[in-house]
Amino acid sequence: MDLFDPKPELNRREGQELPESLLKQVTFAQIQEKRPGLMGSPYRFRRHGESGAWVSELVPHMAGIVDQITIARTVRTDDTNHMFAELLMNTGWRRFGRPTLGQLGGLWPGQ
Repeated sequence: MDLFDPKPELNRREGQELPESLLKQVTFAQIQEKRPGLMGSPYRFRRHGESGAWVSELVPHMAGIVDQITIARTVRTDDTNHMFAELLMNTGWRRFGRPTLGQLGGLWPGQ
C-alpha cells in the first residue's frame, strides 16, 4: 500500500490486464492468473508541508509533520517473497532473529 507515492497512471488503468511487457520482466510468486488485473488506490492523496510531499488520506497525522520526516522512495530487492523481502528491509537480513532498525534506535544513547 502506497502512503506517500500516488500512482495516477495506475488509477487510470484500473481493471485493465497487466501489460505483456511487464509480465516478461517480473516473476510473481503469489499471483496465479496468467494475465492479472491492475488495481489503483481507492484513497486520495494531497500535497502537504513546505516540501509539497504527497500524503495519503490514510495517514492524516503524517501529513501534519511531513517536513519533519524522511520518506524513502526507493527500496529494492531481488527477493520475490514478501516475507523475506520485509525481513531484509527491516533488519538487513533474510532470516529471523535479528533486531529491526526501530529496536536498534532504542539502544543508542540519547534516544
